[in-house]
Amino acid sequence: MKKFLRYFIIFSALFSFIFVNAGVNNSYLNDNLPIKSENYYTKKAKIKNNIKLSYWALYDINDSQFYGIFPFERNKENMDFTKNLTLDDAKYLYKNTKDKLNSLNINTNDKEFNFKNLNRNEVISSILFLVNKDESFSQKFFYGLQDKDYLNKKISLQESICLYTRACKEIIGEENKESQGYFYKVEKGNNKIYLLGSIHLGIKEMYPIRSEIIKALNESKEIYFEIDPTDPELSKIYKTNMYYDSKGNLENDLGQTYNRLLPFLLQRGIPKERINKIRPWAVYNMLSLDEKNIYGSSYGIENYFSNLALINNIPIKELESAKFQAKLLKNFDTDMYASMIEDLISEIEINGYKNINQSLYLTQKDWIDGNTKNLKALTEDDGYSQAQISFDKALLDKRDIDMAKKIDKLLKEENNKTIFVVVGASHLVPQTSARGILEDMGYKVIKL
Repeated sequence: MKKFLRYFIIFSALFSFIFVNAGVNNSYLNDNLPIKSENYYTKKAKIKNNIKLSYWALYDINDSQFYGIFPFERNKENMDFTKNLTLDDAKYLYKNTKDKLNSLNINTNDKEFNFKNLNRNEVISSILFLVNKDESFSQKFFYGLQDKDYLNKKISLQESICLYTRACKEIIGEENKESQGYFYKVEKGNNKIYLLGSIHLGIKEMYPIRSEIIKALNESKEIYFEIDPTDPELSKIYKTNMYYDSKGNLENDLGQTYNRLLPFLLQRGIPKERINKIRPWAVYNMLSLDEKNIYGSSYGIENYFSNLALINNIPIKELESAKFQAKLLKNFDTDMYASMIEDLISEIEINGYKNINQSLYLTQKDWIDGNTKNLKALTEDDGYSQAQISFDKALLDKRDIDMAKKIDKLLKEENNKTIFVVVGASHLVPQTSARGILEDMGYKVIKL
């Protein structure tokens, strides 16, 4: 399992971002485009035209999806968040909040709450009942009037989601159960850069993220990702580099491995003639992910922080580009891909996705705990073939140098700016990564 965990950390976790963002985006944001007008909502993201949602609820409803309180799968086309709360939705929010807290070993009331009136007062009471708190706790998640008539009015779905999400976040913070992540800071003069090592495929257990990280984003003037997740050309770039042009095909490049691979991709509903036009890098990336893990990209760290950046009107930039990453993937050694695909097929034939999914979960769990020991061990060269080591170095070494140089350049600009940077964890945690290179340049990189 260690081998596949290494592959996931160094290959899939670095490059799956370009793959998954070309798929379905369940966000309520409109193609991840910020509003350009100079009105009150300039600092808000643009909501999809077919979604009814008030701007004041954006931040909390975004969090609710990642927490699993009102998750992505509940977000349907033509969703109306402004409608009155229904009994089904009330029970759904109550149960999901209870499950979220219990999953973190936070005690909740064992009894069920009996909803009757579905007004503000009742929703507030249900939350206090759930978390075993007195009336004073409501001040931490309810910001409205204490007027009796106001409290007895019917409550909307969006306000109910916000109240449950705020209360959940408050309790988790009080219990110190927030995800820790891999978080660093580097400074030069009046310039400051926060560095967050990410996991591109996430789970709802990774949220909420500790408040220090969110505060650092909020004080930042710009956010940098490896590639800009809001780039409207991203899907086009991915598709262009995923397929062979008229000259090549997968069967010629993989040889006998192609026949072993074919049943697995046919089982996923991909036509045979289309399979033969898919390049090896895309095949490996596709095969390495359990097709049942349909929400992995939605719960990814980049997706969360790009949403927050849009909501807060923080400019989004990139250290690399989708074209650069796609070119790297496309041009890697074909024989190496064939070997990796062979290993992956053998693993799936014997164990299905059990070990692969467990490997992915271990990386996510380490991120939650802020545990760097396993990640550092996986990027060491012990026990791996020279071919594997060379392959990994091709993926990491030059990119780490280029990233460090870009960060160094940003730090040397005379603009008194705070910047937030999100890159794959393998670029920050190991001593040989971009972080280590920055330290070799003379910077003091502080782990937060």
